[in-house]
Amino acid sequence: MSWIWFSQCAPLVLLVIYSYSATSTTATTTKHPLFRSEVTTKSSRTTGNEAKFSIPAGYNSETRPIPHNEQATEVLFDIHIVAINPIKAADMDFRMDMTLSQRWTDERLIFGDEWFHDNRDFFILPQEFTDKIWVPDPYIVNAKSTDVGQLTQKLVTVYIFKNRTIHYTANLFATVACAMNYKYYPWDYQVCPMFIESFSYDESQVKYSWASESAFTINRKLRMLQFVVTRPLHYHEASVPRYLEDKNFTQLIACFRFDRLLGNHLIQTFAPCSLIVCLSWFSFWLELNALSARMSLVVTSILTLVTQFVGLRADLPPVAYIKAIDIWMGGCMIWVFGALGEYVLVKVIYSMTEDAKFLYALDMSASNMRKKDQDVLKTGDRQLSNEDDSPTQTNPRRRVSTMDFRPNSSMSTAYCGNDDDRNIIGNFRARSPSLNSVRLDKGLGKLRLPLQWIDPKSGRQKLLWKKIDNICKWAFPLTFCIFCGVYWMLLYAHYRANVVQPFSSLIDLNRTSCND
Repeated sequence: MSWIWFSQCAPLVLLVIYSYSATSTTATTTKHPLFRSEVTTKSSRTTGNEAKFSIPAGYNSETRPIPHNEQATEVLFDIHIVAINPIKAADMDFRMDMTLSQRWTDERLIFGDEWFHDNRDFFILPQEFTDKIWVPDPYIVNAKSTDVGQLTQKLVTVYIFKNRTIHYTANLFATVACAMNYKYYPWDYQVCPMFIESFSYDESQVKYSWASESAFTINRKLRMLQFVVTRPLHYHEASVPRYLEDKNFTQLIACFRFDRLLGNHLIQTFAPCSLIVCLSWFSFWLELNALSARMSLVVTSILTLVTQFVGLRADLPPVAYIKAIDIWMGGCMIWVFGALGEYVLVKVIYSMTEDAKFLYALDMSASNMRKKDQDVLKTGDRQLSNEDDSPTQTNPRRRVSTMDFRPNSSMSTAYCGNDDDRNIIGNFRARSPSLNSVRLDKGLGKLRLPLQWIDPKSGRQKLLWKKIDNICKWAFPLTFCIFCGVYWMLLYAHYRANVVQPFSSLIDLNRTSCND
């Protein structure tokens, strides 16, 4: 039974499947030709339009459009700065990304209304026709290089309006030279101009003008590493001559002002140098006999400052004038070198004091020996006299009688004795309590340098080298603080004066300047 039922239902199932496949095939063949027809129609319309589009007959792209009054063709400029790369101080230039827009009227370009779709009063000129119409020939006078942005094609767009106005927009990358002044570096600002001129047409043929009061703008989100671009920017027009040409050319001038950010230099220059100078003052608190410790500390500080200074100069051009950073580094070098010179001076005075004490002990010992000899002669010690008169015996305490043994005598005084004599002098210095209470001087020509004296008020011993060391412990920090205060006050006064008058400085590239 089941087999009979299946044999009867099978044709019906096959009929249903065939009908469904036929319907699907019909729908596909019905829709697909329509879709292809739409694509074909659109493609043919586009192809037809492109075929119909052409530059008007008789149009010459080599000649400029001449207005009805036969005056100069006026070209209006708009510039928007998109980005500025970090300024290269050593090369004295900066690279920027900008959008340059030009507008002029060309009565020779006449197009029908069929090109202005969607109720617009303009259409975009096809890319392949942008080189077939006349365009101005501006160039940046002080640019080292200029490139037009390009991805798959040049980033240039030409809008043609119904009133025959042409709006030409291009994305440019320019490296602009700037005559920078580093006199107040790193608390400086730079005013950099950009000059735009026509390369071929003088002002009687083509006149350049700014489009509006806001024709020169900058990206508000622009951030630079070491500078901040201040606003408002300054821009104007000028008529300038050109070398070996009698006519003047219209020149557009746009000025940038870059104020240097001081935070980086405070962290990497001023703070480390100040700490190195303070480190050199630790030598004043070390013992005088710690020669290796004091010398290594000061010499290391000097070498570190020299390395710091060389690193700073590597980032700047070799200018002929003195910069503010040179004054700072020179001041730090003076204070550190002064600590080294102070140690040498104190060490020399200490040696002079010790020599003076030795000579004083020598004089006192010789005086005592002469007194003893005189006493012996008075008591009639003939044995000692015979020993002195005997040519075959040598007195171990024999002295040169022509020596000058006087207190405060010069260091040229010599002692010609043997080791026993030196032991006697050493014992005298050890047993003599008055050696540290006498006044010792050093003769310097007509002057007398006090090496050791007694303070009349306190009655204490005073040593010149200790006095100098104690004075320098406080004099060096105090004078360095005064130097820092004067240095920063002068720089701040200069900065405030130029904030009030941001464009007071003259920036002249032998062309014109960025003056109000």
